[in-house]
Amino acid sequence: MHKGLLLPLFLLFSVLGYSQTINGTITDEQNNSLLSVNISILNQSMGAISDENGKYSLEIPPNRSVVVVYSFIGYEMEKIRIPMLKEGQNYTLNIQLKTSSTLLEDVIITDQKSRKESFSRIKPKHVSVLPGNSGGIEAILKTLPGVSSANELSSQYSVRGGNFDENLVYVNGIEVYRPFLVRSGQQEGLSFVNTDMVSSILFSAGGFDAKYGDKMSSVLDITYKRPRENAATLQLSLLGGAAHFEGITKNGRLSYLIGARHKTSQYLLNSLDTEADYSPKFSDIQTFVNFELNTNWQISFLGNISSNQYQMVPKNRDTEFGTVNEALKLTIYFEGQEVDKYQTYFGALSTSYQPNTKLQLQFTTSAFRTFEQENFDILGEYWLYQLENNLGSDNFGDIAFDRGVGKYINHARNSLNATVTNFSHKGNYNNESLKFDWGFRVQKEEIEDKISEWNLIDSAFFNFPHPDDNIGDTANPDQQIIMSELLKTQINLSSYRNSGYIQVSKDIGNLTITGGNRGSYWTYNEELLMSPRVSLAYAPIWKKDIVFRAASGIYYQSPF
Repeated sequence: MHKGLLLPLFLLFSVLGYSQTINGTITDEQNNSLLSVNISILNQSMGAISDENGKYSLEIPPNRSVVVVYSFIGYEMEKIRIPMLKEGQNYTLNIQLKTSSTLLEDVIITDQKSRKESFSRIKPKHVSVLPGNSGGIEAILKTLPGVSSANELSSQYSVRGGNFDENLVYVNGIEVYRPFLVRSGQQEGLSFVNTDMVSSILFSAGGFDAKYGDKMSSVLDITYKRPRENAATLQLSLLGGAAHFEGITKNGRLSYLIGARHKTSQYLLNSLDTEADYSPKFSDIQTFVNFELNTNWQISFLGNISSNQYQMVPKNRDTEFGTVNEALKLTIYFEGQEVDKYQTYFGALSTSYQPNTKLQLQFTTSAFRTFEQENFDILGEYWLYQLENNLGSDNFGDIAFDRGVGKYINHARNSLNATVTNFSHKGNYNNESLKFDWGFRVQKEEIEDKISEWNLIDSAFFNFPHPDDNIGDTANPDQQIIMSELLKTQINLSSYRNSGYIQVSKDIGNLTITGGNRGSYWTYNEELLMSPRVSLAYAPIWKKDIVFRAASGIYYQSPF
C-alpha cells in the first residue's frame, strides 16, 4: 500500500522540481525587440522562443549549473552559464545579440521563367521612367509590336488594328473596367492600374489561352504586390501627384497596400489649338489587403474609388492647313461649355486555398458600379480664309479674302448607370509535365443607358425654317429644323452572362501543347458561344532567347 504511493509522489516532486525559471528580454544592438529567438539548454531537449516583445521564459533543473544558448539568424550565438538555482527560484537575464557578418564567395543568381507562354513580361520599374501624359502602364504598351495609339493624351491602345474596347485587363485575376462614355483623350482620367502597387506585368497581343475572357485583341494581366516590409512613396508635379503606403504586420500574416492619385492635365491642354478654360480633375484611391489564415488558406480584398470631372469652356480656335499653292486658315469662335462626370466604385473579395503543392483553388466575388454623365452645348461660328501665297507680296501669309462662313451647334445629354456583380471560381492542378486549368463565372449586369445628342451645321441658314420665297405664298407652320446628326435612345437592361473554361497543357521535351475550350451564354440574346483554342510552343536548346510559337482559335466578343 505504501509502496504504491511512493511512485506517484516521486513523479510529482520530479515535475515540481522544474519550477525554477529564467526569464528576460532579448534585443538587438539598437534595443529593438527580437521575435522568435531560439533559447535552449546545451545538450538537453528543453527550449523556448521569444515573443513579439522579445520576452522569454525557460524552465531549468534545480541545484545544477547549466549553459543556456541564444541563437537567431543573422546574429552571433550567445552561450551563458547559469549558476545553480534553488527549487522555485526565478532568475532574470536580459540578452543583447550582436549582428553577425560573414564574407561570402561570389554568388551567381539566375532567374527562370516560362519561355513557352504567350505573354511578354514587362518590368514594373521601366514604367516609371517612361515619359507620357497617361503616366501608366499603357504608355509602355504602345511601344510593343502590334500596339498603337491615335492620341497621345489617351491611355487607350489598339492591338493589331482592333478597337480600344477589345482589350482585356485583369488585376490579380479579376477583370476590371473603364468608363464607357469617354470619347476623347482629354476627357480620360486615370487608368485603373496604379503603377506604385504593381509587382508583375504580363501582356499578350493575341492568341491567348482559353482561361482568359471573351474579347478579341489582347490581355493585360497585372499582379499587385504583397509587401514584405513597410514603405511609402510620394510624387508631386505640375500635372498632379501620387502617394502610396505599404506594410506588413510583425507576424507576417497581414499585408496591405494603399495608393492615392490626383491628375490634372490643365497645363497640357492649354497647348492645344483650341483656346479654352480647361478644368480637368481626376482622382482615385485604391487598396489591396491580403490576410493569411494559415499556410494553405488566404483571403484578400481589392478596392477602388475613382472620381473624374472634366469641364471645358471653349473660346476660339485657329488652324492653318493646305499646301503652298492653296494655303487656308480656319478660325472658330465658340460659346457654351462641356461638363462631364464619371464616378466608379469597384470591390472584390477573393479567397485562395492550396491544400498541397499541386492543387490551387480560388473563389472570388466582385462588384462594379459606374455613374457617368456627358453634357455639352457648344456653338461654333467659323470663317474659312484664303491666305496670301505670293512670296513677293508684303502680305505673304496674311488673310487674302474670305472663302466661307458658317455655324454649328453640338448638343448632348448622355448618361450611363451600370452595375456588374459576379461570382467566379478558378482552379489549377499541376502534375509535373501536365497542367489542368478550369473555371467558371456567373455575372449579373444592370445597365441604364440614355443617349440624347444632335449636331446642326448651317453655312447659309439653309437648315432653318423660313416662309416660301414666292410672293403670295404662306408660311408652312409645320416646317422643322433639319439636323445634320440626331441620336436619341434609351435602354434599361438586366441580364446574366455565364462563362466557363477548361484547359490542358502538356510538356513533351522542349515542346508545349496547350488546348482548351471556353463557353459563354448571355441571357439577353440567348446565344451560346463556344471558343476552342490551341497553341504550340517550341523552345530549342541551341538558342535560349528564341521560342517558336503558333496559336489558333475562335474568339467572340459580345457587347459590353
